[in-house]
Parts: sequence; structure tokens; C-alpha cells
Amino acid sequence: MVFRGMRPARNSSISRVSPNENSPPPMSTSSVTGVASSTFRGCVIALYAARMRQILLALLIAAPASAQNADALWQSLMDGNRAFVAGKVTFDHLADLRRHSADHQNPPFTILACSDSRVPPELIFNRSLDQLFVIRVAGSNTRSPTATPS
Repeated sequence: MVFRGMRPARNSSISRVSPNENSPPPMSTSSVTGVASSTFRGCVIALYAARMRQILLALLIAAPASAQNADALWQSLMDGNRAFVAGKVTFDHLADLRRHSADHQNPPFTILACSDSRVPPELIFNRSLDQLFVIRVAGSNTRSPTATPS
């Protein structure tokens, strides 16, 4: 699914999965009222208290139709977080990544996060250039039907 202006692009689909620590947050296609709306009252710092599935950032798994499925993408984020917790975060091959993404960007994830500098999404998910599209604002607040509620 590719997000353009916070709307899914044509020919995209949203898969529903049962919520658990190792699966992506459930997504809803219902209207922007009731359960579908969400307000973020905290920052990313509460990530660990939330047990990874109720992260206080909006994780919109957005991937082109030819890319990996949502479960594989979610698992790659969890693997990156395990590397962060274990102190094994590395950013090798930055020069190659810069060359590869010099004329375009196509990150498979869009993350809306609080502008708290203590826990940057790139570090907590062990991601480098062109791997996350991060939007950081003070007082993250969204009404998107595909956002993960806090």
C-alpha cells in the first residue's frame, strides 16, 4: 500500500491480522469516527511499556504492491528493535545507500512520531537511509483510520 496524502493509492489492500506482540497492529477501513480514530497522548519513549504492539507512534505499513507483505515488514521492524535492545545497531554501507536513494525514495514504512529526541525511530528499529519515512511533530495527533491507537 502506498500512501499519498494519507490516502491509500489505487490497487492497494489492507490486511487484517490478529494483534499480538509479533504481528502488525490491526488496521481498520471504517470511517474516521469511534474506534477508527485515535489520539496520541504520548511520545515514543513509552515504546517499551506498550509491549511493541501499542506503540505511541502511528505506524502505517505502506509498501508498494510488489514489496513484501505486511507480516514480513512488521517482523523486520521487530528484528531491528531486538538489535537496538541488544546494543547491536549498526549503520554500515551508508555511502552505498546514499547513492541508491539519491534520485528517489521508496521507504516501506511511514511513521508518525513525537518530536522527542530521546528515541528516534531510525535507531529503535535499526533502520538507515530510505528505510523509514519519519514524520516527527510535537504532540502527535492523528485521525487516520489506519493509525495505531495508543
